[in-house]
Amino acid sequence: MKKGIIRLIVATACGVLAIFNPAPAQASPSISLERTSGAVGAANFATGSGFTAGEVVVLAYNTVTLGSAPVPNGGQVLVFFNTPINNPAGI
Repeated sequence: MKKGIIRLIVATACGVLAIFNPAPAQASPSISLERTSGAVGAANFATGSGFTAGEVVVLAYNTVTLGSAPVPNGGQVLVFFNTPINNPAGI
């Protein structure tokens, strides 16, 4: 089985996480992966916090959407996805 590191772009309804500007009273958005590598097709999930309720967090890899989830009250989110098939080893 192929193994590789997963690199994701996190986007919200307002844009890519790197340019996401939350309201000053909120914590800065952050997201982490349960596993950063794994076999192709393996189940995984990401957890995030500091997002605005009502937004949708989208996980993408090389322009392919892996998963998305709406942000509930409290600003924490959980997104399930599978390691992408086109994830070359060493990436």
